[in-house]
Parts: sequence; C-alpha cells; structure tokens
Amino acid sequence: MTEKRLARGELNYPGIGSTEDGPPPKGFPCLVTQAYLGEGLATYRRVAQGILTWELQRRSGLKVRTESDVVVPGARVVSGFGVGPFRITL
Repeated sequence: MTEKRLARGELNYPGIGSTEDGPPPKGFPCLVTQAYLGEGLATYRRVAQGILTWELQRRSGLKVRTESDVVVPGARVVSGFGVGPFRITL
C-alpha cells in the first residue's frame, strides 16, 4: 500500500498538513534551515530562476534527471545523492 502511494506521489505520514503550524508527527523528523539570500528584485529573480531550472537541487548536491530543463507541471524528475551506481534516488 505505501509503495503504491509513494509511486503516485502521495504523502505517507499521518496528519498531512499538520507540520505547517506545528511539529512533525512522532517518528517523522523534520529539518528546517534558513539562509539570507539578499534583497531586491534582482535577488528575487535570480533565486526564482534557480528554482525553476533545477539549480537549487543541483547546488545542494543532488544529481537531477528530468524530462524538462525547466520546472513544468507533470514533468517526471529523478534526483539522488551518490556517485555512479552507488546512488540513492529520491
């Protein structure tokens, strides 16, 4: 059941949406970090462009394979950490 839900892209933890204003469910750790990127329209555009072209994922160390060079609804994306065949896909 869980594998089918994951394959459909569904979330797999109880209380979906509860982490928006509270802690994660017991047994589901949550990592939140913040970084100051700057301010102003130029910074906003640079960051938005980086997100929409998969640069955010690549610069975080992920290998990204996708059907589209830019983020579009419905595009399949496979990303993962590792080297060569020793890769964990997400």
